[in-house]
Amino acid sequence: MSILKSSLLWSFSMQGNTSYLFGTMHVKDYRVHYFTDQIFPIIESCDGLATEFHLEEFTGVSLRGYDRLPNGSSLTDYISPKKYEKMLGSIRKAFGIDIDSMNTLLPIFLVNAISESVLINSEGMALDTILWQFASTLDKSLFGLETVEDQFRILSSIPLDYQLRSLLEVSKNVASFKSKILKMVSLYENQDIRKLYTYSKKSLGKQKRLMLYDRNEKMLQRIIELKAIVPSVFCAVGAAHLAGEFGLLRLLKQAGYTVKAIKLN
Repeated sequence: MSILKSSLLWSFSMQGNTSYLFGTMHVKDYRVHYFTDQIFPIIESCDGLATEFHLEEFTGVSLRGYDRLPNGSSLTDYISPKKYEKMLGSIRKAFGIDIDSMNTLLPIFLVNAISESVLINSEGMALDTILWQFASTLDKSLFGLETVEDQFRILSSIPLDYQLRSLLEVSKNVASFKSKILKMVSLYENQDIRKLYTYSKKSLGKQKRLMLYDRNEKMLQRIIELKAIVPSVFCAVGAAHLAGEFGLLRLLKQAGYTVKAIKLN
């Protein structure tokens, strides 16, 4: 790797063909949109763009209950009435969200919704969507590194007891949860992909292989496939997938690519 140790943007090349890997956050907060003006010209120079999944396929896919609790159940089937009411009140007061109206969803989707409420949702679209739409206006080839169903299947395969504990933990430790979300944004602003990876790995606990390592391997194989379709592709994935022993940067290097950091101001 180059002397520049930490960046959100990296090139990877082989036999004269150069492609790019960019770390994103899937949110609408303006603080993670700082770099778009520097990213757009690079997308323009590429033949295609790939995000974690094909965004235009999202509206047409059937979730087949992947986002729901099993067997038509709700949170009240797993949490005692006293704990449930206390949790509702805490989340409503701290985040302004009434999860009682969404109590058939898997807890992980509720935690994601709560996370978004902590951020400044100032932009009309998440960062990935903005990059996708820009590439679309240029008639670039558009790809997904995973399928939408892949992503929902992975999320729904996280053990339910782990998800329930995570949701209850949010309601019990509101300040700590908010602090963690804002810390992630700060690390992203500073392009500290190694700390982002470490922070994400720690927060995922035993789910880090499912949520990071296995997905990185699958995305690498898809990137290699795409390189046979288009000479240069701009890949935008969650920033936590870049660094680490099993991160995409190391996997690309092991696959024979020359990997270099590109400075973003």
